[in-house]
Amino acid sequence: MITRRKSQFSSLLDCIGGILMEVISYLKYPDKKFDRFPPENELGTFFFDIDSDELTLINDIRVGIRGFILMKCDNTLILNSQLYGWVDALWITLLEIVEKLIKFGYGSKLIGSINKRIIVESLSENALCLTVTANQEITHRAFIPSQEEFIHAVIDGSSLFFGRIKEQLRTDSYDDVIQFINCLKGNMKNFSPVEKYYHYPQSNLKVNDLLYNYSTDWMKMFDKEREYLESIITEPGVVIQHIGSTTMQAVSSRPIVDILIGTQTSLSAEMVYDDLKHDYFSTEDFPGPMPIFYLTKATPKEVYYNVFITTINSSFWESVLNFRDLINSNDQLAKQFNEMKISASNISYAEYQKQKNQFITSILKHNG
Repeated sequence: MITRRKSQFSSLLDCIGGILMEVISYLKYPDKKFDRFPPENELGTFFFDIDSDELTLINDIRVGIRGFILMKCDNTLILNSQLYGWVDALWITLLEIVEKLIKFGYGSKLIGSINKRIIVESLSENALCLTVTANQEITHRAFIPSQEEFIHAVIDGSSLFFGRIKEQLRTDSYDDVIQFINCLKGNMKNFSPVEKYYHYPQSNLKVNDLLYNYSTDWMKMFDKEREYLESIITEPGVVIQHIGSTTMQAVSSRPIVDILIGTQTSLSAEMVYDDLKHDYFSTEDFPGPMPIFYLTKATPKEVYYNVFITTINSSFWESVLNFRDLINSNDQLAKQFNEMKISASNISYAEYQKQKNQFITSILKHNG
């Protein structure tokens, strides 16, 4: 497992054009009192603004190298010169995002603290959206026309960066990173663009501004996300269930897939949460009895997935599974639930949530 180092983000520019991606890395030292960066209008295609003699001034390679990455696409900045932090950690973060992107069409990573992260998501057969968030708010967003060019830019840029550092400092501290890069290069030999990460239902399934009729895509989206979850959860004995209205063919639903993760103990739930918090947003804004942890996935203001973590056989676990199974086995209850949801959603979202929770509580009480 690659050692994660601290990195700090402050800015992304909004948009990019063209296809050719260019990646440039610069370095500077915390103990230097003068600016090492050239003016932006003098930026070239070189990778370091310091010579090999100055590189030897770094005493401890393990603490990381201070600097930033500048990424350009058709001369438009994606990651710009305001992006300071530990530049080696930033490269590793981008590599880990690219690894997930190649397999799933989505990659997300917390940066340094719980407040900032990068999200990269496939938008179509080829295009990407790169989003930076802080405190669960979007700070900057860039649209990238080519998955392959972006991935190659990250792989090639990091390869040059770590290769140069290894050569100049005569260190083996980054051998694991270089091995990781070479593995990604191998994966790219048979790369084909990843399809859009999340598919909203077709417009003809729309009931109103909030709800859609059942879509066969719901199960496909759950299966896809379960694979993603299984790839990042390290805790053993975890059970992953598809819950909520997207499991109910006779019931309309918001276009959000609900997922329940059951663990053996509350400590295991905390461990699963630690695995997921890098890729999912943690929130306490849940309308109803709380599970141990509640997370959402997508960019802020959007939600593709709700993920609930609780212990197996807890009251929350039992109630959501029992309600799902009751609705799916009783046509009359399903009809009542659907009619209630449509009626309440035409009033307001708050009323929808209120009446839905009341209905669920009543059904569970009478079918104890």
